[in-house]
Amino acid sequence: MLQRAPTITIMGLTMRLNRSTIAQCIRSQDGAVAVIFALALTALIGFSALGVEVGLWYMEKARLQEVADTAAMAADRELAAGTGKISAAATLASQMNNCTGATNCSIDPPTTFRTASSPSVDNGVQVVARTTVTPLFAGLFVQTNANGTLPITATGKAAYTIQSSGGVTGCVLALDSHAAYTLWLKNNASTTCSVMSNSNCQGPNSATCTLDATTYGSYSCSHSVDPQCGASISESSMSSLYLSNNATITGTGTAAGKIYLANNASITTKVPNATRVDDPYAGVSLSVPSSTSNAIVAGGNGSSSGQAIDISIGSGSCSTNPIVYSNNIYVNIHPGCYNGWNLKNNVVVTLYPGTYIIKSQFSVSNNARVTGTSGTTLVFSGDYAIDIGNNAILSMVAPTTGTYAGIALMGDPNGVATVVQTFSNNATLNIKGAIYFRRQILNLENNAVGGGSNGCTQLIARRVLLSNNAGIGLNCAGVGTSDISIGQAVTKIVDIVE
Repeated sequence: MLQRAPTITIMGLTMRLNRSTIAQCIRSQDGAVAVIFALALTALIGFSALGVEVGLWYMEKARLQEVADTAAMAADRELAAGTGKISAAATLASQMNNCTGATNCSIDPPTTFRTASSPSVDNGVQVVARTTVTPLFAGLFVQTNANGTLPITATGKAAYTIQSSGGVTGCVLALDSHAAYTLWLKNNASTTCSVMSNSNCQGPNSATCTLDATTYGSYSCSHSVDPQCGASISESSMSSLYLSNNATITGTGTAAGKIYLANNASITTKVPNATRVDDPYAGVSLSVPSSTSNAIVAGGNGSSSGQAIDISIGSGSCSTNPIVYSNNIYVNIHPGCYNGWNLKNNVVVTLYPGTYIIKSQFSVSNNARVTGTSGTTLVFSGDYAIDIGNNAILSMVAPTTGTYAGIALMGDPNGVATVVQTFSNNATLNIKGAIYFRRQILNLENNAVGGGSNGCTQLIARRVLLSNNAGIGLNCAGVGTSDISIGQAVTKIVDIVE
């Protein structure tokens, strides 16, 4: 059979090809295909490179968005707390997300705005983060700056809303407004009452959050100054109220800043970003006599048969020497100003009603017992650390009237802020009233307990630390104490605004 030559039609023109023509075309296209393939491969590589480069830009944009969002949230927390530190907080948050001059990253000064939920007061913060990239292959297709860089920006917005959780009355109040770990419970420490922290620490990106014994940001501190320093200090856990290692609060935990729980810790009700609590004893002051005289020592030999040693000091002066007794001695002490007490080894002390000002030293240890009848206050004048531990028992009832109404133990209102007042090693505080150290750190540890059968102890200090099975009992009522309370526990919740 005669075979017809194949035909090809191009743009309406039909051509008949014979076998020799086809073979010649095939031979002649070998070089053309190679050229076309080379050109196509170059374009393919170029577009692949462009895709990779654009992908990297999107990754940088996502990182920049995280910077802007984090900075906006940090600044808005400061806005909610009323610290006036929104710019510092935004800057610090951006730096902690590696947005610095060294990384070619910056943020604009944050601006505030209002949302529909807050028509009369600014409740939101906007932060714009900026960086630039230098395009390579993509520079052929996109408009760049005069210096050949491409700008990338991201805008973060955060705003707070206000919630009210009703009135809260508690038994523990930490007063420091900026410190990290202002109220800290760890290692099975517990309370059966509500607690409050006035610190507005919002974590490591809070411009007002500080560690006590070191420069902010190094996350290390001196155990001699702060007994809770150690491995638990970390960037992520920095907060106003911190619970760890099975610590529990059976009640409400309120904080002006962040609340952080770790390792099976629990709080019945959490109220972060709450309003601060007023110091109920802020108006109490201290006056210490300037003259000295010898204490009057009378009575028997201090035996258990009723012949207790009786000690007193004249009005308007402080004793020249400290009161030192040990080894099963019975002592009665009258109100006044004393230059230190050192009571140990089963000493039994009875205090008469009134105010006791103690200078230089206060030590009760090794099964010693101190009992104050109704209306007794111990005031520690000076910057020394008291020592109550090793099975010591302190049983006192605060006065219901007068200068120190409601206060059972009080530190110097003008004392050094780094002094730590420690109750430890099975110390028992059967206290009806407040343990009040306005300027100092109050530390309960190693099975120390407050409240006891009385169930009426308040802990108020610059910082309050409970650890190693330490515990505090129920709230005081009807014994002259002033309530630790928030009329309405107002919570300000910060969220990202899309």
